[in-house]
This record gives sequence, C-alpha cells and structure tokens, in this order.
Amino acid sequence: MTSDMLSRDEMRRAIAALSEAELLKLERVANWLSSGRSLSADDLLQEAICRALEGVRNCPIDVPILAFLVNVMKSLVSARHKASMVDPIELAAPVSTLSDDGDERDALADVEDRASSPEQLLVEEDSASKMKAAFHRLFEDDAVAELVLLDIFAGLTAEETRADLNLDETTYATIRRRIRRRINQRYPEGWKS
Repeated sequence: MTSDMLSRDEMRRAIAALSEAELLKLERVANWLSSGRSLSADDLLQEAICRALEGVRNCPIDVPILAFLVNVMKSLVSARHKASMVDPIELAAPVSTLSDDGDERDALADVEDRASSPEQLLVEEDSASKMKAAFHRLFEDDAVAELVLLDIFAGLTAEETRADLNLDETTYATIRRRIRRRINQRYPEGWKS
C-alpha cells in the first residue's frame, strides 16, 4: 500500500466516524444499486465495507470516504453482473435422444424458450440504468425528492418511504407532485431511452 492511500486503521476510523445521515445515504445508494438484482442492499453495503476494512480495496487520501464506498459498491455490482454472464460456448453439450426411426435428435428442440434473451435483458437493464441516472441528475438540487426517488427505485411502497424518510402524507404527496412535474417538464413525451 502506498502512502497516498488510507491505512487500515485510518479506514477503520473513517468508517466508524460516518454520521447517521451518511450511513443512510449509503443504504439508499445500496438499495438503488441492488434494485432488480439478486444481491440484497444489505449484502452489497456490507461487502463494500468489509473489502475496505480488509484492505482489499484502498481509498486514496484525497477521496471522501462516502464517495469511495459508493464506488466500491458500483464496482461490486458491475463485477457481479459480468460474472453472471453465461458464455454459450461453455455450456454443456446438448442433450440428445434417439427418435423412433433411430435418428439422433435434440431432446430440447421442441421446448419453447419464454425467457428474455440475454440481449433483451441487457437492453432493459441499460435503459433502466440510463433512466435512473437521468432522474438522479434531474434532482441533484433537491435532496429530499432524490431520496424519495431512490426509495421508489428500490421498490418501497409509499408507506415505507414515508416511514423511512419520516414524512407525513401531505409532505410526501407534495414531493411526489414536484417529482412528477419536473419529470413531465423535462420529458413531455415520456421517458425514451
């Protein structure tokens, strides 16, 4: 480890010094990054912190700890996605059987594949990521609206979001209207990726 990186002790102190607001922001980012994936937000955040504490990931001294941990989580999600990609060449040999006339035929040939193709899944995931990033930029100047959006992206209900952010129904409804108005203003034709 070079001297321009935080030591393990410095990393431990920096993580221990995170405020409740910073921890909440990390949890929200983890929820946002893990939405629609098999990795839970808690596991993602825990893995990022563990890697930082173990020295697997090193934080440059000039990078804020919050930004560093967000980038570690992004990297973990990206690596997990790449690892989940299936190489068709590496799949097992196709299953074959003998037909009534003695010819070999693929036993799976008549099975209809109803799953989305890998290309279709990538297009859908890319479109969702672009939309989330665009909405994030759209609400950079409105922290509360951005937090509500993060909860929406994480799949939380209105009640869960109100409890999570300690909002009453009126305040929540006002924020939702503000979000809807700004999105409609920016994308009058609706979101197009």
